[in-house]
Amino acid sequence: MISALGALAAALPLAGWFARRSYDSNVLIASAYPVLLSTIATEEDILAIGEAMPLPILGAPDGHELTETILKDIPMDVYEPRLNASELELYITRKIQMEFQKGEILIVKGWVLSKTEVMQCRVYHWIAVNS
Repeated sequence: MISALGALAAALPLAGWFARRSYDSNVLIASAYPVLLSTIATEEDILAIGEAMPLPILGAPDGHELTETILKDIPMDVYEPRLNASELELYITRKIQMEFQKGEILIVKGWVLSKTEVMQCRVYHWIAVNS
């Protein structure tokens, strides 16, 4: 017989798997496109930045989990049940500005970027490779 503790230990990994979010492709694309960076970088630059940062280094195994991190602290009603792309863009822009103010930056391929911008580039690259 399995003890209650043993059953709980077996159920925890499954609970994490079931709790994993999967985002609509429109939400993935809207949250992944680095709007601010795209004003000074080419699409090739954005893809190169994304390729340079492996997903595990950013703490997420795939684009969906990285998107969850990008969307953290953004009200859900901005992207579910219906995507409001312009409002989502504003929230992400504010998040990027705050990261720069806090010094939460990374240098990737010579670009000084906020953590969110790096994540956006990685998801953008992930989408490009998997589409």
